[in-house]
Amino acid sequence: MSDHLSHSNAVILNDDQISSQKSPPLSPNGLVALDLAQHGFYVFPCQSKLGCESDKTPLIPSWRESSTCDPELISQWWRRHPHALIAIDCGKSDIIVIDADRHSEEVDGVANLQAILGSDLAIVGCPIVETAGNGLHLYFAQPHQDRFRNSRGALPPGIDVRGDGGYVIAPGSARLLGTGWVQRISSPDLLEAKAASTLPQLPEKLFRLIRKLNTSTIRSPEAVRVEKFNQFTSSGTGSRAYALVALKEETNRLTNASRGTRNITLNSVAFRLGSFVARDWLSRVEVESALKQACLLNGLSKESPTEVQQTISSGLSAGINKPHSDLLSLKPIEQRSSSISTDQEDTTKNLGDHTKHSTANEGLLKGFIFDGDIPPKAPPQLVQKLIPQQGICFIGGQSGAGKTFVAIDLAVSLASGTSFFSHQTLERVGVVFLAAEGAHTLASRIQVAREQKASGNLLPIAWQADVPNLADNRRIRDLVARLGAVDTKFRKDHGVRLGAVICDTLAACFAIEDENDNSKATAVIRYLKELSDRLNIVVIPIHHYGKSAETGLRGASAWRAGSDVVLSVLADRDQVTGKCNNRRLTLAKSRSESEGWQARFKLSFVPTGNNEDDEETGACYVELCSNDNADQQEKHKKLSNDTKAYCQALGVLLGDKGEKIRPYGSEGPEVIAVNREEIRQEFYRARPADGDDKKKINEARRKAFKRGEDQARSYHLIKTYQLGDQHRVWFLNDEGANPLMARPDCGTGGTQGL
Repeated sequence: MSDHLSHSNAVILNDDQISSQKSPPLSPNGLVALDLAQHGFYVFPCQSKLGCESDKTPLIPSWRESSTCDPELISQWWRRHPHALIAIDCGKSDIIVIDADRHSEEVDGVANLQAILGSDLAIVGCPIVETAGNGLHLYFAQPHQDRFRNSRGALPPGIDVRGDGGYVIAPGSARLLGTGWVQRISSPDLLEAKAASTLPQLPEKLFRLIRKLNTSTIRSPEAVRVEKFNQFTSSGTGSRAYALVALKEETNRLTNASRGTRNITLNSVAFRLGSFVARDWLSRVEVESALKQACLLNGLSKESPTEVQQTISSGLSAGINKPHSDLLSLKPIEQRSSSISTDQEDTTKNLGDHTKHSTANEGLLKGFIFDGDIPPKAPPQLVQKLIPQQGICFIGGQSGAGKTFVAIDLAVSLASGTSFFSHQTLERVGVVFLAAEGAHTLASRIQVAREQKASGNLLPIAWQADVPNLADNRRIRDLVARLGAVDTKFRKDHGVRLGAVICDTLAACFAIEDENDNSKATAVIRYLKELSDRLNIVVIPIHHYGKSAETGLRGASAWRAGSDVVLSVLADRDQVTGKCNNRRLTLAKSRSESEGWQARFKLSFVPTGNNEDDEETGACYVELCSNDNADQQEKHKKLSNDTKAYCQALGVLLGDKGEKIRPYGSEGPEVIAVNREEIRQEFYRARPADGDDKKKINEARRKAFKRGEDQARSYHLIKTYQLGDQHRVWFLNDEGANPLMARPDCGTGGTQGL
């Protein structure tokens, strides 16, 4: 497995690209270049010849014109020059880089930079990269006007500026000898900051030193407003010019959209531009062409060409149905006719001010989606009503309940396209296990499950046993690249994409020492989401439950809050022998489906051979228990009178004193529950007990109450949960009502409140 993962591709390629067996896999530097391009950086290859004059010089002619975000061209470059360094075109990428060098003992650019900004450069709040030459690169956003070029201004020796017309070697570039450009973990992530447009502006101290700023260079607000007006009128007049500017801005936003947001951005952009098409300010042909080009640059067209066309069509159609409103006057004050009356001048001035404010507001509103902007669309799923196509799906449960067996059953279902717990698999995909625990048993377990569900055919399933600490952001980056290589292999060998990654277990994969630390849990959730968004997959962490199943996922509340789906694997376990009975899988949380679905299963053993001592060995697989409802009805017939009396008491109190609570947090299901002690008192009142004295009567009642509650819980008729200093109890069925009410043999028919 490691041979396939040593070189990898972090970008999902189309079938035509991966079909060519002559193309070698991309080098690590090539993968980094693709990753940078996906986040909006324009890149090109440079020489890697340490000690030579040609070191870090472009390998392509006219690099300013040729630098690109196009993954096909980038792949071609790095297949031709696999060890080339990655250069970022600062101008096209809208960044400024402060380059502090230590090329000689006499000049220490880093020390000079610290003298300006302070010894702790982390407080500047920008991404910081440590260069191969022991220097530093500090990344900032390029202003929209009065852009910086490469002039050092009055900066001290050892500090250079890279802006329009300049380039820098990117973080992640590595030489063959192992040295390279590495981002400091303590600084903001460069790719995240670029994708989210959160790169900071240049600090004032550096700004003044570079520009030698004086008041004469500051332009008045009116001059800025006139310039904006000229931008609108330079390519035409009125509404057409306004729409062309909007077309350029919106397609640029779509081009730079990050994974996980591209399709929704496409829908939003298509809708807005459709409103211009409705007014004939833009043609549908030019809008569709611009949108398709943007989707080609951001990679969406290569992954989902059909879905791109559908989204463009639906978004444009929705926008055409809501034409853009008329534009107010954009004329600057000095161009208005002097013959207008004073009242008219005041009115026109107000309109101009309104337009100015509207233009400013429009910029501030970017990124917001308003009701009606996007047609409602059900989230895509891998397994109908259970597993989303993208997001975080926890599999949690008690020790010994069968969490990993359920995960393997899910993996085989996804990889073979067969149903999972009687739910249809909607897309066949490849699956990767990050097996930080129990990797040595995976081969036999997958083999047994595959033979039961997929007739023994080899499936697109892979696993890695030596899992690094994924709490390190750099390891996540490396994992993304390696999973890209697996994705390519799955597509080539099986014709399917990588669709799911299973982390077994969450604590082991992320080296979590304190599962109760919400801040650490939130960071892990962020890493899982990044993995999901960047690869367009569902991430499935396996996590333990607490000492009691009622407590849910063990540790911090952020685990449940950050998940999209929680599947609970439960069982009745004998704490002495460890034997488990009554195994079931439950949908404990879902952002899009009704919670509470449950199915029973058992683990069936299949022998696979013999060990050195000639003892039989094998593995278990998940086998569904058939006719579950009939089994439950049969159980109900066997309920004791104590259990019937307990359910009757609970039903009466739910009608009289039931309270709505959310025992598992604000995102959990709402139930109607009562205090357990009140059930006890009602039970004692309704079910007399025999005894010679008061002490024996109380003891008999106590035992009867316990028998009734224990059986009701074991048959999954009720749920108990400790909330503060009280135990709350409720019925487990969907209606929250007494499940025995309709059975005449239960003795509860016609009881008030049931």
